[in-house]
Amino acid sequence: MDAGTRRLSMPSLRRAIAGDSLDAARLLVANQWSQVATGGVGGIATLLREKIDLNIIFALIGGGTSGITVASRLAEDPSISVALIEAGGFYEVDNGNYSVLPGLSLSSPFLAATESYQQQPLVDWVIFDPDAFSTTGGPLQVPYSNWVDPALTWFQRAFTAIGLPISNEVFNSGSLTDRAAWVTSTIDPATGERSSSESSFLEQAVSNTSLIVYTQAQATKILFDSATANGVSVSTQAVSYDICAKKEVILSAGVFHSPQLLMVSGVGPAALLEHYSIPVISDLWGAGRNLWDQLIFGVQHKINLPIQAQLISDPQSAAQAVSEFLEDASEPYSSLNGMIAFEKIPKDLRSNFTGGALTALDQFPVDWPEVEYATATALGPDGSHLGLIEAALSAPVSRGNVTISSSSVSNPPEINMGWFTDPAGADAQVAIAAFKGFLVSRFAGLTIVETNCGIKLP
Repeated sequence: MDAGTRRLSMPSLRRAIAGDSLDAARLLVANQWSQVATGGVGGIATLLREKIDLNIIFALIGGGTSGITVASRLAEDPSISVALIEAGGFYEVDNGNYSVLPGLSLSSPFLAATESYQQQPLVDWVIFDPDAFSTTGGPLQVPYSNWVDPALTWFQRAFTAIGLPISNEVFNSGSLTDRAAWVTSTIDPATGERSSSESSFLEQAVSNTSLIVYTQAQATKILFDSATANGVSVSTQAVSYDICAKKEVILSAGVFHSPQLLMVSGVGPAALLEHYSIPVISDLWGAGRNLWDQLIFGVQHKINLPIQAQLISDPQSAAQAVSEFLEDASEPYSSLNGMIAFEKIPKDLRSNFTGGALTALDQFPVDWPEVEYATATALGPDGSHLGLIEAALSAPVSRGNVTISSSSVSNPPEINMGWFTDPAGADAQVAIAAFKGFLVSRFAGLTIVETNCGIKLP
């Protein structure tokens, strides 16, 4: 392959999309990624001809956060050839601006006021510890947002009310429990756009390495020579072909599709595989088991504060926000995250836990948080301003599983999340304690009325 065809200009692609020129963006992809499987039979024929000469060492299945990062790092070694196999395409083309601009996730049709807020962050970040970050420097941007939802600055009072002090340290250092802090986001501070694994690691890799990327390429089966994986069967628009790997096949297809792909390839419980007439490569009982899900729940209140969604819901104020975003990468469209907190349920609430629940939770390290709290705002159906504090069980005891419904990846896997199924009831007791923490806070004087989740708790 000509190395020149391997270099897709991601900035050019994003500029085309920013101007709503999706046709131009698609043409750019088609012209510059001639070695990528984009769905045409002619493209597949080219792949089939070239595959004979491809000395693929590592084949990675799944172009998500981890798959792209691992593939890009492996490809830094010029002595090896790496193939990245992705069932989807580029989010700039597939989803347009909704995947590029962080604040667009808050768009809504309701009218609101058009107050203008200063373009600097509304919070004094105080401490930046460079030792908490890599000194080598990587392509992924992880800064604070250039703008902060004004309502979130008041949520500090809610966390303080339930005994979680506001920390001036960032959570990136790894210290989490029993404090709240403002968080960094994967946003490019220079442009205000998402800094994703695709726009960082992949863009760098296609410019500087020999990484080969197959898009719109659905991995259908892992190929084996005896018990050694040596390739991947792939399908693009009903055309099937194989990508061989001389050393390893790395599976990074997500929490649900990774075990599904293992099982349809012959790695899983023998009885299940035989039920679907799948040849057994390895009788692996644990395939698809031990699924952990961090169940999320929360409370929602009407609040009497200006919020981010208010500033981008009205066409006039939204146009102003877009102009300011393009000018200096600030204002509501550049903001994604705010304040979060981690907590190990305090002793006064923990005293209500059963002995079985305490024993189940003791399997986690002493500094492992049991609940993560996240803050957000939104517009209600009537245009009212809503404040939300959501909680996620960060030490779940319940376990679910993933299994298959046929011998083909075309049929979705069967997923059992296993919520609140632990025999000791630990998850339910932690959830109740977290809700009681919400009720104590009362949003620190900001509440008008609670709109979601009642106050009657055991």
